[in-house]
Formats: sequence, structure tokens, C-alpha cells
Amino acid sequence: PPHHDDDPNPNPQLDEPNVPVVVQQPRSIVYNCRCPPELDLEQLLATSTLPKLQETMEYILLIKNASLDDLIAKMTPETLMRIWNPPQRLIVIESAGA
Repeated sequence: PPHHDDDPNPNPQLDEPNVPVVVQQPRSIVYNCRCPPELDLEQLLATSTLPKLQETMEYILLIKNASLDDLIAKMTPETLMRIWNPPQRLIVIESAGA
């Protein structure tokens, strides 16, 4: 008998008419989504000991608490209007390096 590696047709089912060929379908991947953990940023800032980490946490808290309605920022109504409605046309910068 011929050795398996010497067989010219390793899948004899393909030559036989009326023999169904089973094709494996790829399995669908199911991802389990989890809610991100709730973080207390103030507590992280209070417990951080490294100066660079403290600075980073302070910056994150500033961004988290930022508001366009901040009275200290003193944004004019025109500035707020421009932030809320940015230009929709192409902006040409004449001197990019200056």
C-alpha cells in the first residue's frame, strides 16, 4: 500500500461524486464587554506619592472639572460662540513658522 505522503490525492472525497464535502465555517468571536472600574480621582491624587504622578493627577482633575462657563476664565461671548461653532472652511496659515 502507498504511504500517506506518497498519495497523489490526499483527500479522496473530492474525486467521488455524491460525497458531501464538509467545509468548516469560521467561528464567530464573542467579546465580553465589561464596564470600566469607577475611579475616585481625588483619592488617587491624595494617595499618590511620586511628585510627577501628583502633577499628572492634578492636571487630570483640572481637565475633568473644566467648564466653558468658568467665571475665572472670563471668556467673551464671541469666544464661546467660536468654540461652540468652529469655522467650517479651510483655514490658510500664511506664516506657519512665525
